[in-house]
Amino acid sequence: MRLWIKGGATTCKSHEIYVQPGNAHPETSDFLDSEGKAIMFEVEFIYGQTKDLPDNLARYMIDQGLAQETRFITLG
Repeated sequence: MRLWIKGGATTCKSHEIYVQPGNAHPETSDFLDSEGKAIMFEVEFIYGQTKDLPDNLARYMIDQGLAQETRFITLG
């Protein structure tokens, strides 16, 4: 799933966001390493858009208000 940076800022060549969803959702093994520690993910936005992300990571970023599914500015 590809995401867009929140707010429609698409002129910046590169912008990184670091997320650690395992801290908020320790029950989800997809966000934990083999020792049970939360994995840090680096998500890079190139001109406002990410490369293809795993669905669970993309959903987490949308739910947390860090990204959106469309390049258009959404209200609410």
